Amino acid sequence: MISMEQIEELEAFFRKTTIPKTIKLHGAITYHDVPKFVWENLAMLKDNSLTGLCAAVRFDDLLQLKKALKETNN
Repeated sequence: MISMEQIEELEAFFRKTTIPKTIKLHGAITYHDVPKFVWENLAMLKDNSLTGLCAAVRFDDLLQLKKALKETNN
């Protein structure tokens, strides 16, 4: 289960990070409106609109995005 603390940590990271408009993850998935993806999914995770497997998948996508942004900024 994803805790509110984990969601808030991700939200804090994205608030202090420059989010690109487009990014490619996993060599195959291209997100074309990354800011919208980030903020909409964080909002849905916070208000429990996403639950179970759907929440886990979106949370993992956000973690992968965080990892990619950290690697790009190093």
